[in-house]
Amino acid sequence: MGGPRDHVPVKPQDTMTQDMRGAVSVPGTIDASVYRSIKQYLIPPMMKLVMLLMLVAYEAIMLWQAIATQAWANLIMMAVTGVLLVVVYRYNQNSVIKHVIKQRPELTQGGYRVTITFAGNIKLMNHTTGVERNLAYANVVSMAESDKCIALFAKGRKYMLVPKGEMTEQQREAVLRMLKEHVPGIKTRR
Repeated sequence: MGGPRDHVPVKPQDTMTQDMRGAVSVPGTIDASVYRSIKQYLIPPMMKLVMLLMLVAYEAIMLWQAIATQAWANLIMMAVTGVLLVVVYRYNQNSVIKHVIKQRPELTQGGYRVTITFAGNIKLMNHTTGVERNLAYANVVSMAESDKCIALFAKGRKYMLVPKGEMTEQQREAVLRMLKEHVPGIKTRR
């Protein structure tokens, strides 16, 4: 009847599995530290570009006005405004994280125990809440990697986090290989 494989217990929450069809399953925990590690990626690139263009345009106008009128106080205002815009940008990053953590108190109480499976689509099974989420590879537009997770960004400002806390280098390579196979031109956010 059964071979030696039938008697070996497999705990998907403790190991990465790769079945015959090439699916890769990675277990992990998503907590507040995982979200904090990707905060710079949660502000969309287009919004960052708009903020940068606004800063450059404002600074150019202030510089032109300072030179034209020889009002050197404008140069001081220019420097102060630049610093304030950087502070506002950092505040926005932190407020996004605080909002996420406030909406999900479990993140500060041990986090969510999840298993992410890369097969025909990307499936996140949240063992803490029992919720299952699916993300089609066709919807993935970019990714970012921090020391705590791989973040996958999809159309419609959606994202999925793949925690790296329990991930080995072999598992990381398998996940990146699956992403490159199914999303050939995936952009990496820096």
